[in-house]
Amino acid sequence: MATRSRRRFLASQALTRGTRRKYLRAIENFLSWATDLGEEPETIADLDELGCEYIDYLYDTGGARSAASNLLFASNSSCLEPRTGCTS
Repeated sequence: MATRSRRRFLASQALTRGTRRKYLRAIENFLSWATDLGEEPETIADLDELGCEYIDYLYDTGGARSAASNLLFASNSSCLEPRTGCTS
């Protein structure tokens, strides 16, 4: 059975460098938006709700659909785990 760190490594290798950059950019844009609003989610539920509000914001302002999908895919990616070495 693979160790947890090995599974993370394999998962991180499944994403191309360009995909990791897009995902990280989506996360950075989301966090910048949240910071500008003064939002500081304290729970996963708060973060989830804020993510939904961000996607609504993107829709209402004509933001790219890819910005929303990249954020959603990034949130399900091991790219968020610092030990995977996922860098731009």
